[in-house]
Amino acid sequence: PELRQLPNEMIHTPWLMEVSELKRHGVTLGENYPMPIIEPEHAARKAKANYTQWRQRTETRELSKAVFDKHGSRKKIRRKSGGPKAESRQKSKQNDLFS
Repeated sequence: PELRQLPNEMIHTPWLMEVSELKRHGVTLGENYPMPIIEPEHAARKAKANYTQWRQRTETRELSKAVFDKHGSRKKIRRKSGGPKAESRQKSKQNDLFS
């Protein structure tokens, strides 16, 4: 409700507007609308740098390799026919409904 007078483009980032323009729309950051807790662009850059640093650690690489070795690609050999071979099928002792 505090931002209803702002232009639609600025509703999600009112702190980027000029103070005079905010006052003209009846918004004062820190008084009737809270100041931003973080600067989103700065926080994203910092998170990316931390993540990159973490990925480059030796322990992370070793753990990643261990997980891949245990859970990585386990391709099964497929038969061309798509099913068990006829000679390997055993005759069931149960009577067949269709014979």
